Amino acid sequence: MTHHEAGRKCVLLYVGDHDPAGLLMSDVIKSNLMDCANVKGVDFDPSAIRVERIGLTREQIDDLGLPWIENLETGSGKDLGDPGHPDHRKPYVQNYIASQGRRKVEANALVRDLRGSRGWSRRRSTATSRQAGPLSTKRGWLRIDRLPAMRSRR
Repeated sequence: MTHHEAGRKCVLLYVGDHDPAGLLMSDVIKSNLMDCANVKGVDFDPSAIRVERIGLTREQIDDLGLPWIENLETGSGKDLGDPGHPDHRKPYVQNYIASQGRRKVEANALVRDLRGSRGWSRRRSTATSRQAGPLSTKRGWLRIDRLPAMRSRR
């Protein structure tokens, strides 16, 4: 019996950057999963999988005092806030700039160093027992170091 047949629901929790592309990523993940259903020889139906973005939200940014980065630079090093960027005029970019400005917060701002440093670390690393940050969910706060899939493997 499959999980679906047993009445269990699969929910994929997603935490991403608070920027134009990051806010759309839940839809992209679901679309990519749906594309996998068409792979020849693979018995996979992702239609019942719900992708739920649990962070990074504006509320979390405000509540936790997370640092804003004053640009919309992408991984390619180009700035979406620049009118010369090929995606600058796309609705998802313009809507984001209108509501949030030409700034962003990276999801790794949720990771903080618990060894005594003040404030939030912008260090790129996975959560370990010494590094944890809270995530807001509908049911309250949880710590990312308690999610087994996010622990670093040594």
